[in-house]
Amino acid sequence: MGQPPSRTRSQPPTPRHWWVLPPTIPPYAPELIYNFVQEQWRSQGLSPAAPTLWIGFSAGVVGAIATARRWQRQGGEVRGMIALDGWGVPLGDGFPRYRLSHDRFTAQSCEWLGASDGYFYAEPGVEHLALWRSPQLALGHWHLTGSRPTPVTSTPVTSTPTQPLSAAQLVAVLAQQLLQQPGCQ
Repeated sequence: MGQPPSRTRSQPPTPRHWWVLPPTIPPYAPELIYNFVQEQWRSQGLSPAAPTLWIGFSAGVVGAIATARRWQRQGGEVRGMIALDGWGVPLGDGFPRYRLSHDRFTAQSCEWLGASDGYFYAEPGVEHLALWRSPQLALGHWHLTGSRPTPVTSTPVTSTPTQPLSAAQLVAVLAQQLLQQPGCQ
């Protein structure tokens, strides 16, 4: 078990912009997602250099990772990717990637791909949709796996059988630490 992110009692980060795809855009369609984000970006007058953090769930991990990679190729800054139950979806490289899974099997079988800088799994396992609907109830364990230096190692979080970490806590800490890197507003 590696050095996980620090657990804080503070509120989740309050970025200036959170976007959720409307139901008319399939979460597994990167071209449509990219166009949606570009339109939001332009309409709100955001700096092209503003950093992004991508979060996807299930099949939406396909769209999120493909869009994040394209965003980066087009010159945008990608601070990281958080994949919730994106089983079998390769996350690639180029920015920090973290997986959260509804059970140990899903987490460990994805790690055979060597595809993340850290992973979480619920223990005991929860239903697939419960990880998205009620992440505060998905208690489990956090493991760092990546070889690259990551900003999410500053202070250890204990996720032991007697003091598990919730998926919601981990997402909040990851988002806060990734978005508070130098140059992020």
